[in-house]
Amino acid sequence: MIGRKTITVAAMAAGLTGQAWAQAPAAEPFQVIRPGDRQMSCEVLIAEINGTNAQMASRRVAAMEQMMGAANRMVTSTMATSAATSLVGGVASMVPMGSTLLNAAVKAKQAADVNNLTSQTMDAQRDLMSEGDVQARLDHLNRLYESKQC
Repeated sequence: MIGRKTITVAAMAAGLTGQAWAQAPAAEPFQVIRPGDRQMSCEVLIAEINGTNAQMASRRVAAMEQMMGAANRMVTSTMATSAATSLVGGVASMVPMGSTLLNAAVKAKQAADVNNLTSQTMDAQRDLMSEGDVQARLDHLNRLYESKQC
């Protein structure tokens, strides 16, 4: 059918996030425009529009919580590392090369924290970007709703 827009969204259809998203099995193609859309009643359109909006809002909240959680864990880790460094720093300065080794360990820990934060943030952003097809469906349904003058 000419003009039919079919897009594969395995992660969205399966409701997966993060690493599970990357490992998601192939799903049926997500159909933005579906047979029977034009025959939907105003009530059915409203129900699907509201349900899709709620689903998208829920995914956005989950992604924001994931990013905030990662940032909070990094701050907590940084504070713990700083406290441990203060406690161990005096002893490390008495050992030859102790301060150098302590600084190297702290820098490695900080780099690992940054990598972890970056990875979790990118997972959340990937989840949000996968909503484009659902947004296209929502736009299509809104146009149908407006054309029916409900």
